[in-house]
Amino acid sequence: MVPVHRAGGGSVLLLAVVSLMAAIGCQSDPSILDQALDPGTAVPNEEGLVTVGPEGTNGPAAYFGRPPEGPTPEDYRAVPPEVVVRELVRPGDEREPPPIRVTGDGTAMELPIWTTCWIAPIASDGTQESFCADGYRAPTEELQRVRGTGPLYVEFLVAGWEFSATTVLVGEEDCGRSQTEPLARIAPTVHELVPQGFAGTYIVDVSGRGPSGDVISSFVWETTIDGVLPVPKANMGLLWYDDGKVTTYAADMSISGLATTPDSASAIVTVTAANGTSTDVPYEQDRPEGCRGVGHLTLDVAIEDALRAAALGEAPFTYDVELTMDGSVYMATASWPADEFVDHAGYVPLRFEPALPALAPRESTSTPP
Repeated sequence: MVPVHRAGGGSVLLLAVVSLMAAIGCQSDPSILDQALDPGTAVPNEEGLVTVGPEGTNGPAAYFGRPPEGPTPEDYRAVPPEVVVRELVRPGDEREPPPIRVTGDGTAMELPIWTTCWIAPIASDGTQESFCADGYRAPTEELQRVRGTGPLYVEFLVAGWEFSATTVLVGEEDCGRSQTEPLARIAPTVHELVPQGFAGTYIVDVSGRGPSGDVISSFVWETTIDGVLPVPKANMGLLWYDDGKVTTYAADMSISGLATTPDSASAIVTVTAANGTSTDVPYEQDRPEGCRGVGHLTLDVAIEDALRAAALGEAPFTYDVELTMDGSVYMATASWPADEFVDHAGYVPLRFEPALPALAPRESTSTPP
């Protein structure tokens, strides 16, 4: 079973919920894993398994599942020589997700997964196991640590997955600035992690998602150079479809990655239906009892205002947004449902003019080695 950390430390084994599920994915062919391949060779078999020997590695990389869409293995950047791309565990051992391995900056770590949902490959008897294990990040002092300039390389031996990393300074987990960035895939099972934010000591949550589930692991990274700075991102929700009818559900506006958290903020969204009728919907700053992360802002809508917008008529709707933060005005326009996020019903991205205030690079970008 998957090791899961309870709050306050300690490891437990969380029993999997096992079920029979519809056939998905493919079975692997163990014989192909033992083939010696020249660097850069890609050998798919009829069941979707691909073995790749990228330039600069010391052995073939094998992964279970169908090749990810997009670049072919030959298009990937060469993996640095210090990154060991290993073979997938043999069939029969895939009932649990493989560990996340992190290499670079003179270290190699195998990270325990503390939260996952996992769908195992189909067994020889036609059954398929799945489970979810929800846990907690281990106390900071128990996390594995690395120090350096990066980049680091995140290895997970399953195909078709995407990874991201969320960083927050140690000691500021509750109210500090968090930054989430996607990781670039540089080989079929390897993603590259570069420093995020100003140089400092960060908790890094590495999250992966793919056809067979999701995983989260964590470690501590003391970065000695400034990295990628957050870019402000904004989205809003107001209308959505319920059984084909326009209604409202989660009506709010979220902005992250700002240079600072504004003392005051509000927005007016002029909502216009296809028939030309319109109404103004006010968004007011949410002020939680506790603290909110630095650079993050949430604005809420009264339910009666949201319902008034939903009653205007039929889609499409235009949102003309006027955002005011600490006296400065920013404008954006969006269309619903045309601009709706694929995986976030009812929400649309907002691109403001002028650009929202972001962190500026520092003159000095490194700390002593």
